[in-house]
Amino acid sequence: MAVTDKHPQYIAAKNNWQIMRDAIEGEDAIKQKGTVYLPKSAGMIEAEKQGDSAKSIYEGYRTRAQYPLWVQDSLRTMVGLVSKLQPEIILPSKQLQVLEENATSDGFGLKQLFIRVVLNLLEYGRCGLLIDVDQKGVPYFALYDALSIKNWKENSVGGRKDLNLVVLEEQFDNSEDKFGHETRTVYRVLELIDGKLVVSLHDSDSVDDKTPKLGGDSLIFTPFIFCGTTDNAASVGTIQQQ
Repeated sequence: MAVTDKHPQYIAAKNNWQIMRDAIEGEDAIKQKGTVYLPKSAGMIEAEKQGDSAKSIYEGYRTRAQYPLWVQDSLRTMVGLVSKLQPEIILPSKQLQVLEENATSDGFGLKQLFIRVVLNLLEYGRCGLLIDVDQKGVPYFALYDALSIKNWKENSVGGRKDLNLVVLEEQFDNSEDKFGHETRTVYRVLELIDGKLVVSLHDSDSVDDKTPKLGGDSLIFTPFIFCGTTDNAASVGTIQQQ
């Protein structure tokens, strides 16, 4: 098996997640997919057999097509309603109070993280949170959408089900030009080996050890949480397509 292998539930749900992503992006994304959402009619297919003019017929059809912003507008409305809620935040120690204003990998607080999780659940019915520490040892949450959580496994440990493997897809900067935006795909793998957490970053031609150093101790659990619409189970739930 390779690090790029996907969980069977991921494979089954990916098409629905992609449809939701395209629907939210709107008309341009729908048209760019061509015949995926705008199939050719029998007349267009027959015209293709007659000559090159068939291409202009289909392009005209695709240009005239309209896709209402129902999904975008519905999503904005629901997020707007949720944003009026004020989540109650209780942090057990002063050391964790920094998270209230600086909880995410890009420097936002817990309230913003709450909205982001809700947004992902409305879009895909699923997301994940990785608890990590920066170079100063300060904890933070990294959010992964459903399409980025490629693979996972659970095992029974001491009579309870624990997550012992998760594979996360990430995009790293790969541009030699400081103004460029090229990226490369890497995979972050968290796994329990002999009861201890090991984290590795898999590039196309290398594997780097990214296991967090917490003094002389090792984590004995996988610091990753699935978020779903009804529970936090690892199993893929359902999304409501618009």
